[in-house]
Amino acid sequence: MVGATLVAPSAGELIHEIVLAMERGLKPTHLSTAIHVYPTLALGLRRAADNYTLKHLVREW
Repeated sequence: MVGATLVAPSAGELIHEIVLAMERGLKPTHLSTAIHVYPTLALGLRRAADNYTLKHLVREW
């Protein structure tokens, strides 16, 4: 993951997961498979990572 921009009223609650992914060199697919507590704002990040993962799986087929 190279970087991210979050524009939301609660962006401060979401950015920590992106920072961790960047520091550890993780891919969006890693965020997609991580367990996220429900319901939270971070679930939105998982859904975005899910969409990324699905697009790349379809390309491989």
